Amino acid sequence: MGGEQEKFVSNLLQAVGKEAIVEDERLMDAVTAISGSGPAYVFYLAELLEMNAVNLGIPTEVAEVLAKQTVVGSARLLGASERSAKELRLSVTSKGGTTEAAFNTFDDINLKAVFRNGIRSAWRRSRELSK
Repeated sequence: MGGEQEKFVSNLLQAVGKEAIVEDERLMDAVTAISGSGPAYVFYLAELLEMNAVNLGIPTEVAEVLAKQTVVGSARLLGASERSAKELRLSVTSKGGTTEAAFNTFDDINLKAVFRNGIRSAWRRSRELSK
């Protein structure tokens, strides 16, 4: 891409968020697995929050608002903060509290590995599609 095109794309991306330049073409399938599919992962999290709120007895209309606003508020905080996602997560996880109880269960079922496997599936599929 030429200088004028790069500047146009950069200005376009900065209008909706921060840009990250990945110059190594070999990483584009990984970028696709993270940023291309990433919004769907976040929407899925909101979907799961809503579904579980309903399962706990919260009315559907309220559950939807709670789930959406939790994700939106968290994303705003993450975007505005100089702290990493991990630092923010730890700052709202009280020792012996409700959040820690949830993360203990997430660790017990190895949610990190499940998520990693899903992302690797997206990465492999992107590699297949780019051939």
